[in-house]
Formats: sequence, C-alpha cells, structure tokens
Amino acid sequence: MFKKFLIVFAIFFSSFLVSFPADAQNTSSQIPALNPFCWKKKECVDTRRKYVANNPTDEQLAKDGFVTGASVAPCVGGTGNDEWGRCLPAGQSKTEISFGGQDRFSNVGDFILLMYRYLISVAGILAVVVIIFAGVQWITSGGNSETISSAKHRISGAVIGLFIAYGSYFILNTINPALVNLRLPQVWLVRPQQLIPKFCKQLEGAEEGRLKFRFYALESDQVSEVDISKAGNEEMPYGQKDANGLDIFSCGRRFLAEDSGTQTCFGDVCGLEQGNRQGCVEWNSQSPDAVACYKGDLFVSFSIDTESFGLGQQVKEYAADVTVLKHFVEKALQTDWRKDSDVFRAVCKIGNTVYLANRGGANWWNQGSGRKNVIKNVKKGSYHEYIIGYSELADPESLGWNCNKGGSVVGYLLRVETYADQSTWDRFGPSLDQFIVPLYGQVDWAINAIGGPAEPNLAVGYDRRTRQALFGTFSDDVKTINNYIPLDEIKKGGMTLDVRINAGHILRMKSKTGENPSDFPENIEPGVPAQ
Repeated sequence: MFKKFLIVFAIFFSSFLVSFPADAQNTSSQIPALNPFCWKKKECVDTRRKYVANNPTDEQLAKDGFVTGASVAPCVGGTGNDEWGRCLPAGQSKTEISFGGQDRFSNVGDFILLMYRYLISVAGILAVVVIIFAGVQWITSGGNSETISSAKHRISGAVIGLFIAYGSYFILNTINPALVNLRLPQVWLVRPQQLIPKFCKQLEGAEEGRLKFRFYALESDQVSEVDISKAGNEEMPYGQKDANGLDIFSCGRRFLAEDSGTQTCFGDVCGLEQGNRQGCVEWNSQSPDAVACYKGDLFVSFSIDTESFGLGQQVKEYAADVTVLKHFVEKALQTDWRKDSDVFRAVCKIGNTVYLANRGGANWWNQGSGRKNVIKNVKKGSYHEYIIGYSELADPESLGWNCNKGGSVVGYLLRVETYADQSTWDRFGPSLDQFIVPLYGQVDWAINAIGGPAEPNLAVGYDRRTRQALFGTFSDDVKTINNYIPLDEIKKGGMTLDVRINAGHILRMKSKTGENPSDFPENIEPGVPAQ
C-alpha cells in the first residue's frame, strides 16, 4: 500500500511540476517605438529625476527605476543610453539582505512570490534529505519492525508535506492563476507622445528599411477613421517609388506600419526643386491635424511649455516657491514673444575641426526677405505658437559664406531674439535669485529694469545622436559649435525641429541675455564643450 501511494504521488507531482506557471505573454506591439510603455534609458533617467528626491546620480536612477530584460518585452533591444525598457516613477524597493540572489523588487507581490518559490524549493530539498535519511535508517534496521515503522513514518511525512506544499499551489493555480502569481498592478510611466509618430520616417528603423508599410489613403483623406480592410496588401519600405519613379510616400498620404494596429503615419516627401524647395509640415489653418507642403528648407516649431519647469532639484528644494515660479513662467515673455530677428551662422569643417564661417558673422532671415515663411502664428494659452519655414539654406554657396580656414559649410546655428515681459521680471526677479544663482550665476536685475538688454537670445542647435533640437542658451544648452544643424539633413528636404521652451530655458536665456556662438573660441574640436 505504501509503495502504491508513492507511485501515485510521483505521477501527480510530475503532472503539475512541468506546468509550473510562466509569466503571461505580453500582447503589446512588438515595436518599442510604438509602445507608449517603452522608454529609452536616457529618457527614463531624465524623466525620473523630476520625481526622485536627494539628487541621485544617473546610474542610481537607472538602477532603481529602469527595468530591462525579457520580463518587460517588447520593450527590449538597443544599447547604452538608447537601450529599451520600462520606467518606474518611484523606483524599486531594496531589501537589506538578498533572497535567492535578488534584493530589488517592484512591489510586495514580487517579494512574496519570490519568497514562496524560494521556500517551496527549500521544502523540496528538506523532504529529499528526510527521505534519504529514512531510507538509510530502513536499510540499516536489520529487520527491526520499530525502526522500519519509524522510517516509514518519516518518508510518509515528507511525502505528505511535499504533497501539501506543491498540491496547494497546483489547486490554487487551477482555480485562478492570479491566486499564486500575486501580481499587483504595476504603475509604469507612459511616454508623453502619440502611439505612433506623425511621419512614417520618424519610426525607428524606417529609413534603414527594417520596417515595412502598407498604403492606406491618398492626400485627400487625412482624418477619416481607419478601416484596416481598406489598406493595400503590398508591403513596402519607406522611400519606395512607383513604376514611374515618383515618390509613393508623398506628403499627406497615410500608411500602416507593421504591427501598428489602426494607427497610421503620414508620408512626408515634397518638391525639392531649386528655388522652390518644400517640406511637409503638420499644420493647416482649416484642419490643424492635417499636413501639407510649405516652402522652406528647414522648419522650426516654437512653443512655450508653462507646465514643465526644467529646473531639476532646485524646484524640489524650494517647493514653497513653486507657485511663484509657475506665475512667473506664465508671464515671463510677452504674449507674441518672437522678434522678427532670426539669425543664422554657418559652420565650416576642415578635417576634425569645426569653426564659424565669416569669423562668426551672422546672416538675417527677417520677414519679407523671401527667406522666411511664417506658416503658423496662433495664440495658445499664455503665449503664441509658431511654425517658421526657412529657405535658401540648402545652397550655402549662394549666400556668400566664407570658410576662410579651409573646408566647407556643413551646417548652421540659429539664433532667435525674444521679447521679455520686463514688468514680470521686475516683480519676480529677486524671488527667483535662489533658483538662478546656484545654476546660472547672479543676474543684475537693476540694470535690466532700467533699460539694459532685455531681449534674451534663443540659440538652436541639433543633437545628431537623438536627432532632436538643442535650444536655450548657447553655452548651457547647445554647448558646442559642433552641435550644428547639419546641412546634409536640410538637403534631404522637410527637416523639422521642435523647440519647446520651459522655465529653465527662460531663466538661462535671461541670465545670459546677449550670448551668441561668436562669443566663444572659433575652433572647437567635435564633442568638446565651449568654455
């Protein structure tokens, strides 16, 4: 009878041991760039800094709140700062001692589940040890019935203990896996962007041909609800042309990307004829969500973000004054805050050295010059928002730039003057010294108040790693002449930069009102900050 019990238990034990539950499959999009829960490491670190006190290092922020690996699929892939993962707002809890080699847990459910599985393993090991000891006792009993009976009791006790431990798990898991998985709702940060970028070429891997698209609708149908059954069957890479050599991905046409569900993206190709180059811009006075071709080599979207302070730890340390700061940023600039004074400086390159053309001389792109097209100028909230198209940049030779030290023009730096609201600075300036002095040095409010330089310069450059605009002051935000807006990208047509200024940018700009790239040494090796 005892042997039959052991055989039945072994069969039962094997039947559910092999089906020990694995993590549930993630049914999200397999493209991290399309998944709002997927973050790149650098983006997660920068965002978490707004929530975490005590000014932790980037390494600590990533260690405590950036989760990678198969458990957060499909948010996998990439390396370094571009590695994909998921981002926690508050971080993980760290225990004083390690359990099974793990001392960091996202929530208490993870901790209990690990302890349960750890203790089940320990129970299995102890049961095996007891069974081995009882077996030896049985073998060496010499036929003593009392010793054999004691050994049987030990074996049956160990087996029953295993049955209770593993059987309870099996029964609960059969009733409802949630009873044993102990999964608490995990709060992940969501990236503040659309589920799919506006333009197809902005999807990661699109320009390299790793993504395929299906045609959905012509330029005349940009806003209708998506019906996947109406999409074309042919899968094509971004940039494909038709049989006549014409661009399929022209501005305003809609496409479905692989695994993007019902989210469409726009083509962006416009005319590149000499003297009438155009770019695809997401603005239309009748339908703001639509896109259309407008004249320009480079398009810059300018806006003010009154909700994002961008001041890091200083805001947390002076929490009582956040209200003051909020009121300040809502009135720091005039409502129509851009002056008609847009200046480009050309950047030359010879070998590995970059320097400013014309010894730092500037060229103006004012309204009415034919070089500047104001596409959008509308009041939204406290400030105007703008989209500006700049022409003639793709042909630097015709503009008379002189690379006097050799080489050729490789890009540009843009400077835009802004209108400061001086009455607001007079009112809030002294209260803001606690923010400005630790970060940017003392500002002489009295000089500005009596008519000194009041229009801060907004410098605009480009980060070729992230393919995003760098903006604010030259020395604090653009940082080096090597962060120029690249000419080769402008020549492709339709290059668009997003400049969204927050309180930190405004304070830095005001503290260094008249700063220009030409104020720094001409020759700057790539990657070396200006001093």
